[in-house]
Amino acid sequence: MLAAHRTVDRARSRAAWTAAELARVTELLDDDFASRADYDVAEATLTAARAEEALARSALAQAQVLLEQAEMNLRQATIVAPVSGVVTARTADVGRMLSASVLDPPLFVIAHDLRRLRLHTSLAESDVPGVRPGSPVAFTVNAYPGRTFEGTVRRVGDEPTTMDGIVTYAAVIDVENPEGRLKPGMTARVSFRPVQDEVLVGAPLGALRL
Repeated sequence: MLAAHRTVDRARSRAAWTAAELARVTELLDDDFASRADYDVAEATLTAARAEEALARSALAQAQVLLEQAEMNLRQATIVAPVSGVVTARTADVGRMLSASVLDPPLFVIAHDLRRLRLHTSLAESDVPGVRPGSPVAFTVNAYPGRTFEGTVRRVGDEPTTMDGIVTYAAVIDVENPEGRLKPGMTARVSFRPVQDEVLVGAPLGALRL
């Protein structure tokens, strides 16, 4: 852009100088101190200078368009997270070519607030009647042997899953994590406390998620 501006400035100065020269030759011609040939040369020089200035201005306009396009591309090259949080997964490496295709996987997985997690597990069909939203849950994770964490049932799904003749239902548990000790992906061994009594119902392994 700087070079294009300088070219326009030089072309404008040359056009101004040749215009002044034509005016001078015109006065000399009127006083019979210049020939018609001198006038024709001065006029042709001014025409060429103005054409050169017009060409320089056109090149400047084109350079401005290219600059604006480059600036727009640069702005689009900056990926901004929609929320503040902690990056828990990254699929893009430095230097990778990215596109806006819906087929591309998410670039990052961001945990908006790790102080609240959800524990996804399953519940045997025989235990479903004793567990409902709000039921207390106790669980342990391998990262902290001997320590028990607590949660609350958020919901029990209605769609059954059958494996090896055993029917289970998905259960989601809300977990408070104020100390940030629990991390997404940790494996949890869950026990439900049914509403009928104080006996803990064993459940398959679950996994902590955002």
